[in-house]
Amino acid sequence: MSKTQLKKELTKMNAEQIAELVLDLYSARPEAKEYLEFYISPNIDKKLEKAKAAIDKELLRKYHKGLIASSACLAGEVARNVLTVSYEKAKEAALEYLEIFGEGNFFLELQDHGMREQKQVNSALLRMSKETGIPLIATNDSHYIYKEDAEPHDILLCIQTGKTILDEDRMRYEGGQFYVKSP
Repeated sequence: MSKTQLKKELTKMNAEQIAELVLDLYSARPEAKEYLEFYISPNIDKKLEKAKAAIDKELLRKYHKGLIASSACLAGEVARNVLTVSYEKAKEAALEYLEIFGEGNFFLELQDHGMREQKQVNSALLRMSKETGIPLIATNDSHYIYKEDAEPHDILLCIQTGKTILDEDRMRYEGGQFYVKSP
């Protein structure tokens, strides 16, 4: 796949085609690194200076060679389905990703940041792994370096999103556990 071909595919996509996919993607081969760069580069949110990938499952099916994926945090499709739809729908999504990426290239991602929802999702992922054979990985979603950085990070989120600490309806990372931890 050439850079030009991939760029054409991305520019053909419109907003209705782009799914709100949250996956953790890793490059295992040089060409896969190029896929990641093209998935992200046209979609940098200048306000937050944060990359948002423009990708849907159809595109992943075409351009997945050399990519390794995991089910991601609570915002990922598998976890979201566990929490808001059903275990069976979550399992269906996980099996679809396994089919896209192939055996040994898709993992169910366990995280523990002290949140009730993560305990529920982790329990479902453990069951899912036993039923499907999809391997598990344990990760930590790190948004700041030290535990004591939780409050400054919270303030920074407020500044970035135009909210105040007192706003009830604002982005936040509950629990203060989103720092770099050692194994």
